[in-house]
Amino acid sequence: MIGEKIIRLNAVDSTNNYIKENMHHLPNGTIVTSNTQTRGRGRGNHVWESDLGNLYFSFIIKNDIGYNKVFELLSKVSLAVVNTLNHFNVKTLIKYPNDILIKNKKISGILIETYGNLELEGVIIGVGINVNQTNFNELNNKATSVKSLTDENLDISNVLSKFIQSYNDLSKQGKNEIYSGYIGNSMVIGKDIDYNGKTYKVETVLETGELLISNKEDVMRLSLNEVNLKELYNETNN
Repeated sequence: MIGEKIIRLNAVDSTNNYIKENMHHLPNGTIVTSNTQTRGRGRGNHVWESDLGNLYFSFIIKNDIGYNKVFELLSKVSLAVVNTLNHFNVKTLIKYPNDILIKNKKISGILIETYGNLELEGVIIGVGINVNQTNFNELNNKATSVKSLTDENLDISNVLSKFIQSYNDLSKQGKNEIYSGYIGNSMVIGKDIDYNGKTYKVETVLETGELLISNKEDVMRLSLNEVNLKELYNETNN
């Protein structure tokens, strides 16, 4: 369960960094949220633009964890974001491995960081959801928000509360249910992608978190760090 303790900040370099610096005295499930981030990060240390009006938060998981459960955790968080946005009448899909899209535009991103030496001691999950921002400047063709889609201005705290409820509800489900929900909301299965200069079809996302791709010559498994599927952002919006 998450959200029993919530730390609310006005500004911070990164909510993930805040937890990383304080993780040893933060209880399991603690959420840190901030109105803005000065150094928000996405996957691969990409910058996450953190303007006012959106939801930025991170939480820490210390209990019942292991490296073999990281993708299950990512699946659960992804589904919780999808369910949250669905509640606000925004129908989204999951772009492997860590983005949430609608009409091929990004509305949410997830960053998972693990820590520990010999064993996994904890996982920090950062989530950004574009809520009330409407101008993304040079990213207008790749990003969108709830307000851009519905013309509604939402209370950020209500969006966070809905995410907490969705995540905790999913935590009561089994691994197979979460995996099935993830696959059912995936936008990448069946898509053609380029890998090492060759075209492959995405067959599925395996329970291990690997992407299964194939063409007439080969069948391959790709890890989370081997592919980003950038080309899926450039498809014509439907």
